[in-house]
Amino acid sequence: TLSKARSSLGMEVFKNLFYKGVERFEEEKADFHGLVSRGFDGTVCSMPDSAENQITFKKASNQKELHGFPLMRVMCLMNLTTRLIRDVAFAPYAGKHTGESTLMMEILKGFKGGRLRSLFHFDALFYSFLLVWNIQQKGHFF
Repeated sequence: TLSKARSSLGMEVFKNLFYKGVERFEEEKADFHGLVSRGFDGTVCSMPDSAENQITFKKASNQKELHGFPLMRVMCLMNLTTRLIRDVAFAPYAGKHTGESTLMMEILKGFKGGRLRSLFHFDALFYSFLLVWNIQQKGHFF
């Protein structure tokens, strides 16, 4: 039923529902020296092997044309104490501006954060001057 609804209503409706749900979360409580602990983590998902997904997400370069599935890269921002997902960004697995760091920056740009400052956790491979600068410009820590 959800797949049919997504097809007829479009993805934007479900995206708006997700963010409306996030807004209804209880006010978060500080869990570490007055900060709210949040974590970024990424994964890769296999997509259904449809013609549309073949165009949008493509396959990994090591997959043969007739084998494997299109892949989607996903990055999530989660509140670490409640394990509630605050935001999600996704992109094709391969190509320019589709890496986890790019998706993390996309999430961070739209991050509002509430009244408390955050302590962001992420893997060492994410570290970059631009990421650190953006976190500090918003008044948070890493």
